Amino acid sequence: MNVTTELAVDITKACCVLHNYIREKNGINFQDTLSIDGLEDVNTTYDRGTRSANDMRNTFADYFSSVGAVPWQHDI
Repeated sequence: MNVTTELAVDITKACCVLHNYIREKNGINFQDTLSIDGLEDVNTTYDRGTRSANDMRNTFADYFSSVGAVPWQHDI
């Protein structure tokens, strides 16, 4: 949707109110009317990352999880 941020927030809130109203009046049991044909299941794989990817992840984890404080961290 091509709307302002403020209008998008209002639309989202209105959808939530409508959703809650419908659930209150009709309960949570409903028949799903949306069907999408042609989509295929995605096969989930549990492959481990490459050694270089794991090394990079660990380097970032060590950097961002290091001990210590910075003077500006509580200036929100």
